[in-house]
Amino acid sequence: MSFEKRLEAGEFAHDVKHYLMVVEELLCVARSGPEESRLLALQKIEKAVRRLMRETNTVLLADKDDSGLLTLSPLPISISEMVEDAVKDFEPLFAASNISLKCELSPNVRTSEIDPALFPHVLQNLLDNALKYSADGGEIVIRTGEVGETAILEIENAGNLFSSKELGRLFERHFRARNATHVPGNGLGLHLVRRIVDRHGGEASAELSNHGTVKFRVTLPVVDGNEK
Repeated sequence: MSFEKRLEAGEFAHDVKHYLMVVEELLCVARSGPEESRLLALQKIEKAVRRLMRETNTVLLADKDDSGLLTLSPLPISISEMVEDAVKDFEPLFAASNISLKCELSPNVRTSEIDPALFPHVLQNLLDNALKYSADGGEIVIRTGEVGETAILEIENAGNLFSSKELGRLFERHFRARNATHVPGNGLGLHLVRRIVDRHGGEASAELSNHGTVKFRVTLPVVDGNEK
């Protein structure tokens, strides 16, 4: 096993231990605490388990990518439809974290060649990234649209503050910004986002918004012959 693989395995094992310790502590509250505290503990358990599942999937997909086994089975699907489904899955987690989710999804975006099994990992990693780094009471804005022959997704997170130097490294494998030191993670999520988007013939990027925060953008070519 290479040094990089040992590093990934060690980081993942550390995160698994962290989440299991959190769940163990919350289970004690859920068993014997007052009703209000028990309900809150169950919400936090669900959040921890779902995040661990996403990190597990990320590690497994990164391993498949390294082995050349990450293949596509694309279908003509609108990116707005994909985002809408992903948002529904994340809404309870955002609500539990007191973070508002503002969606500006265009219904007129033409279809792109999207793998319905693989591309959701792009959306899940971007939404999870936004969730992890948003302060209590913050807002996440998600937009879809179309420019020319390109479908566009943007996710703007009011809590992500990076230096210009860090901004250029966000999609590097294992890179973690200074504001990520207190948050569990393996530095594979955004790297995998770019890899999957590349496989779809698109681009994944990050830029500073007008508010000084970061706006993540995914673009995909639309399918020729579709009517708006």
